[in-house]
Amino acid sequence: LLAALSLSSETLGQATDVQWGEWSTLGPFSHPEGGTGIKTAHPIEKELQKMKPGQVWKGQDKTYRGKNKIKLTWLSVPESKRMDAGVLDCTELLPAVNNTPAMGDYAAAYFYRTIHSKKETEIRIHCGADDAIRVWLNGESLLTRGGSNNMLPSAYEAVLHLKEGVNHLALKLVNIGGAWSCRFGPYQRIGQEKINLAIDRGIKFLLDHQLIDGSW
Repeated sequence: LLAALSLSSETLGQATDVQWGEWSTLGPFSHPEGGTGIKTAHPIEKELQKMKPGQVWKGQDKTYRGKNKIKLTWLSVPESKRMDAGVLDCTELLPAVNNTPAMGDYAAAYFYRTIHSKKETEIRIHCGADDAIRVWLNGESLLTRGGSNNMLPSAYEAVLHLKEGVNHLALKLVNIGGAWSCRFGPYQRIGQEKINLAIDRGIKFLLDHQLIDGSW
């Protein structure tokens, strides 16, 4: 299922003050609760709580047992040392899911990266998920949205409070079935003209398809 996390370029400090580390991914873990059980923790989450700003995080050195008891280790995501590394597709990045798509049903996966900041700063983000997403920054839960949701990139808002030096960002994506990916990229503010156009199209659709008594 699709998730997206977008970053406002307005608060990047020209982007030169922030250096984005390479993404790594871990999964799949069996997650029969689906999106409604986003807070159901896997062993890796005890390690995520140990992420501290300014310190090296050693959670990537450990191995875990995933879905069907397969051995899991953190896998690097190639060419992802950019703020926007494009779509991170779990069905392609996780070998077990790539080989057996059903391994991605009712499953959880994690992404991790470092963020190096030359100074203490704040970055406002928008994010959305289909189905569920959880975000940690420096060991603290920053955002949790469970359930079964359509992916709207600007559905949720939060602020990354970055410390000077190394910071740690982690994502948890819970999938019920089907497509399973996420994106972390620049936020594009939606202009009023585009909002008005979307409203007009919605009204036109209703007028074209809904009967005068309100039925379909």
